[in-house]
Amino acid sequence: MPHHEAFARAGVISLAATLFLAAFALALRFAGHHVATFATRLLRPLSETFAHAAAARILEFSHGLRIVSTVGEFLSALAISILMWLFIAATYLFCAHAFQAAPSLATLSFAATMLLLATSLGGSLLQLPILGWFTQTAVLAAALHGFFDVPLETASACGAVILLVSGLSVIPAGLLAAHLEGISLRDAASTPST
Repeated sequence: MPHHEAFARAGVISLAATLFLAAFALALRFAGHHVATFATRLLRPLSETFAHAAAARILEFSHGLRIVSTVGEFLSALAISILMWLFIAATYLFCAHAFQAAPSLATLSFAATMLLLATSLGGSLLQLPILGWFTQTAVLAAALHGFFDVPLETASACGAVILLVSGLSVIPAGLLAAHLEGISLRDAASTPST
């Protein structure tokens, strides 16, 4: 496999980031007020307004984590989350396999797809306003080109297809669910957000 060391490094970094986020979520779940107070003290020298806004967001997130209160609810949420991410990874894999003219894409493995998905998630943190889709496509294209030696034009096309399929494929199901729930788009657009 080309660039095996990049796979191993990305796996270690992803595992470390996942463990850090899990520890942070647990800290917020069980000690959200302490974390918010610490964040306020830490950020106050930079900006009083930003410190209070960050503390408010931390408390909101902490409150949201308390919604899952039993082990059964946690296991249900975990199962749904894992299933959802498996479908997303499958979407990436099927979109890459659609590019039969590029051998590295036509034979892309599930493990390679996970690296591509992790890269995409990292790239979504760096999106520019208004240009989000283009920066996300560029991140995917750079990953495909750098990790799997896919020609840049093909990598850009594959990145765009992945984003279109994963971003727009939920619209028909969403419209059907809205119709079944009796929600119209006009009503949703005219309702002020909270």
